[in-house]
Amino acid sequence: MPAAVSYRMAEKKVVALSLTEAVAVKKDVVEDSLKKLLEKIKKERGVRVIKEKFHETTRLEKPSETIPEAFTQVMELEIEFESFKRTLEYVMLYGPSALEIMEPNELRVSLSEAQELVNKLTSFMHTFAAAGVGGIVAMPK
Repeated sequence: MPAAVSYRMAEKKVVALSLTEAVAVKKDVVEDSLKKLLEKIKKERGVRVIKEKFHETTRLEKPSETIPEAFTQVMELEIEFESFKRTLEYVMLYGPSALEIMEPNELRVSLSEAQELVNKLTSFMHTFAAAGVGGIVAMPK
């Protein structure tokens, strides 16, 4: 039986499927925004877009009480990240609707790497809390 190979998290590439949905009241705004987003993603260091697919733009009738119609489109990307850390940074920066990690099957994370990732996530959450988005809401009974 061959010896198990152990990788540090930062040394192992991650391949993932990223889905991003855009919604706007104008069809061209939806389509242009996703194309611009893709160009920005392609310029990221440590991120390589393997495949890209834009699903058909769909018309939504009355998506809310105040909006009579809107349009939605989904961009599907297969992406190779240089590390799990870079994957997490992508999620925090671009906020995809969903991200499915396809490779590798296993990652080993050292305590210092886990601590670094947790602190990045904590800082990210505090940024939103400071802006008044999210957080804990206390309601009197």
